[in-house]
This record gives sequence, C-alpha cells and structure tokens, in this order.
Amino acid sequence: MEPSGDGQLIKLTYDIVLREEFTPEVLTAELDKLSGVSEVVMIASKSDVDY
Repeated sequence: MEPSGDGQLIKLTYDIVLREEFTPEVLTAELDKLSGVSEVVMIASKSDVDY
C-alpha cells in the first residue's frame, strides 16, 4: 500500500494469476465497476522480472 500523490487515495498492488477462461480485459472492466475504485491499471507479465 502506498498513498497517492495528493494523499487522498491509497494505491494497492496485487499479484493475480488468471485461469485460462478469464482475460485481463474482463478483470479490469469488473474491477472498474466497483464502488470506491477510481483507477484500474493492469500490467501483464510472464514473470516478476518483466516489471
């Protein structure tokens, strides 16, 4: 967890492994619908070294 630049929000980072039947686009769209979520950013990577 880290505060945003203005100190009004908290930025959370997660490691998520998706099953084959789900796509990053669907996950991003569903998270974006949640109340209290202001921004959703997806970084796709094959391993931790990529980012």
